[in-house]
Amino acid sequence: MDNAFSDKVRSFSEWSVIAFEHFGNAYYADSLTNMRKCGETACKILIQYKYSARIAENKIARKSYKELIEVVIKDGLAPRKVINWLETLQIHGNAATHDTHIEQEQSYYGIVALKLLVYWLYVEFLQTPIPSKLQSIVLPISDKSNDGLVSERIEEERAERIKEKEELEKKLKHQTEKNEKESEIVQHLTNELNLSVQKIKELDAAQNKISDLENALSQYKIEAERLKQKNDISFVEQGKKKRTGKLVVTLLIAVTVIVSAIIVYKNVSPPGKKITENPMIGDSTQLVNNFKVLIFPLQVLQDNPNIKINFEEALINRIRQYSFDLKLPIEIIYKSSAGTSGLSKTDIFDKGLKENAIVVFYGELYEPVNNDSTQVNIKNILIRDGKPCYDETGMRSFGNLADSSAIRIMQELECIINFTIAEDYVGKNKHSDALALLYHTVPIIKSQKWYYSNFLAECQMALNNYQAAVVEIQNLINLEPDSAYSYAFMGNVLSSVGDSRAESFYQHALQLEPNNGKTIVNYADYLMMQDTGNSSRVRPMLEAALKFDEKNANIYRFLAELENLCHNYATARQYYYRALELQPDNKYSKRNLASLLAFQLYEPEEAVKYINEILSTDSNDLEALYILANIYTYTRLKDLSTAEYLLKKSSSLDSWANAHGSDYGLGLNASKQGDYKKALSYFLKVYSVYPDDAKTCNNIGQTYMALKDYVNAEKYLLFSSQLDSMNYLTNYNLGMLYMFAEGSVQNWKKAACYFEKELETYPYDTLAIQWLGAIYCEHKNIPKLKEVEKKLQKLTPNSAYRYKLLGLLSEYDSDGDLALLNYKKAAELCNDDAELFGKIAYLLMNDSTKEAWRDALKFAGQAVALIPDNADYNYLYSKALLYWHDIKKSSEYYYRGVDIDPAVRDTDMEQIFKIKGVSRL
Repeated sequence: MDNAFSDKVRSFSEWSVIAFEHFGNAYYADSLTNMRKCGETACKILIQYKYSARIAENKIARKSYKELIEVVIKDGLAPRKVINWLETLQIHGNAATHDTHIEQEQSYYGIVALKLLVYWLYVEFLQTPIPSKLQSIVLPISDKSNDGLVSERIEEERAERIKEKEELEKKLKHQTEKNEKESEIVQHLTNELNLSVQKIKELDAAQNKISDLENALSQYKIEAERLKQKNDISFVEQGKKKRTGKLVVTLLIAVTVIVSAIIVYKNVSPPGKKITENPMIGDSTQLVNNFKVLIFPLQVLQDNPNIKINFEEALINRIRQYSFDLKLPIEIIYKSSAGTSGLSKTDIFDKGLKENAIVVFYGELYEPVNNDSTQVNIKNILIRDGKPCYDETGMRSFGNLADSSAIRIMQELECIINFTIAEDYVGKNKHSDALALLYHTVPIIKSQKWYYSNFLAECQMALNNYQAAVVEIQNLINLEPDSAYSYAFMGNVLSSVGDSRAESFYQHALQLEPNNGKTIVNYADYLMMQDTGNSSRVRPMLEAALKFDEKNANIYRFLAELENLCHNYATARQYYYRALELQPDNKYSKRNLASLLAFQLYEPEEAVKYINEILSTDSNDLEALYILANIYTYTRLKDLSTAEYLLKKSSSLDSWANAHGSDYGLGLNASKQGDYKKALSYFLKVYSVYPDDAKTCNNIGQTYMALKDYVNAEKYLLFSSQLDSMNYLTNYNLGMLYMFAEGSVQNWKKAACYFEKELETYPYDTLAIQWLGAIYCEHKNIPKLKEVEKKLQKLTPNSAYRYKLLGLLSEYDSDGDLALLNYKKAAELCNDDAELFGKIAYLLMNDSTKEAWRDALKFAGQAVALIPDNADYNYLYSKALLYWHDIKKSSEYYYRGVDIDPAVRDTDMEQIFKIKGVSRL
């Protein structure tokens, strides 16, 4: 969301608050004037939402409120009901600008329209919580006139403007003529609805108790964590007794609440529905479990009694070694007494399942006869969610267990194990851990290399690290340039960040695979995100896709949204019906269909059916609750008490979104604007509710760094690291903290450790690599510097930093000529590195030619210009000036350098100045 759009949304909220406050204080003319500003701002929001910044600016520029409404109508930016509210605000707002004596009832028309507009704009259109200040002031507005009468008048005014009035009257007449049986169905649905509402209320009571307990436990957890960090042993011992008493009370409360919650849940839950276990308990259990690898002895199909090939033993030793090196919790189970002879694949799978193994290895071995090679075919069974996945290496040959062919086979099997463990990490949303393992994995065969890059791209995508994902997908394309999947994947990633290159990748994917419905839908979605005016391009694409993929529910859903956008509501309904035939449990389709039925086709009873289907399986579905609340607010099923209850429920459930969506977003925005104190207040507000969120802790630490509060920065960044130890952003920030912090927090050894750790999950971060280079250079760690240079050679072979590093390494090798060559290459790419210019000047002065000294004068002068207070640069420049007989200027820079640092004093130069009669001023 760009700044201009965010500013407009913020302005709308501020004008609305002022309008409601004036109305509450009986300043009706002022209230209407601000209502008019709200309506005008709302029009601009709708225009900016649809179009790019340049197009939106042209459409908005120099237009009156009435002209802006005409743009909204012409471009189909809002439904008819919204346009009615905008026109109401415009008409009565204009009256207020010419007449300050406004009656309360006239202002009440506007306040009702504004209230409806607020809820629609935030809840339905932007799909974001209403700002807390605005929310608090909207709800208390009381009925200062006859609310029912005013609502009827607004409904009449709206109905008069609807062109399909005759159709509505026809439907109402048909409704009154329904037979008794249909009335019974309506009554039955009403009873079911009341029952659902009652169940929701009962579940809320249990949920609130559990939430209170969880909050209390969270507070104790925070307190325990803070106490753990204190060094005062006596304080800790004294606190143990107090915390023990609190813990006993808490546990008693927990038992009572959980038992009562279970009783309530059993009484109101649908039959057969199981209570979901706490996912955190599942995660902690998995952390201590080992990944079990089951290995069977290979079946010897060609036996040579004079030769014994212990391939399994060699494989086991290799797995143990690399699991130790990578600190992987791998447990190897070797069935030494049980061969695979006579066992089927199913038998072997059952044994692996019994051992709770992630992968099972078995196969056949052909021992060599005479001078032949040993041949082996290793088979494997991957066990995922209790189901087998069979594969095998195929027949491979090797001379002995120490040669490269045998090692290559074992590396292929290592890769299989690593992929399986990485999949387990991903299943637990531990994408950083998966990346750290994968980047230590060496894929052997082509299929593994393809899967490797694809796996990496998916993990980086999940972490929103799109730049790294693009690198990995490009590797996919290089491996298989004719793969439509890779080009479509690249299109999806680029589309996620609004990169215009996405279109060319989608088009290339469709050239290779023109009938891929999924790619067509994603391409269509990208086009609509760029401009909703692309609907004329999108519709033929989707309709053509249906001819060869008629069971693709996503295509029908997309077509329904297009028809809805174009106000073809009846057609949209038919597409939603078809999508639900193909995917009956799809909540997205049900929610959209319910909104369409309730607010465009005026069939709220039918809409309620679909919402109840969602709530029957998930009573906390926020979007469904919002839609149901709006149905009971704005349709003929009006039930304001139920609507208020549903809105309160959705607001309470949306506390996480309020914290992470509103406060978190405000924190990020303040940070971007450089207001770090304000950003910190928002982030700490989120942290007070969710102290176990790694991203929040990371942002708090980063903000403290910006405020130069390095102690607190370290504290929160380490919290973040405890929650997600391999997160590349947290590790990078810790590296920066320990490298640049002032005082006792600074620790370059720790900085190097965290930069290296970051590169395990984001090996393309050239900036982190350069910081490592600076650290290793400071400590003259030549082997590590050479590793840094090799990494840069792969990523940025022609960068100034790499050439500078090559120059430094050449100096360490006493090769001055090569060092000078590399430094000059770096200087061609960088014009603001004083240290680089100083090194070049120094090396040039070892040459006796005038050309070298002419260049030395230039580079030394550039170094001084960049850092005038550096003693060494002043000395070098003075020395070059002296060579060219500029004695006066040479002495000036020489003595300036001596004043800065007496260590550069040169008695020979001072003697020359004395002979030349140049005295120090």
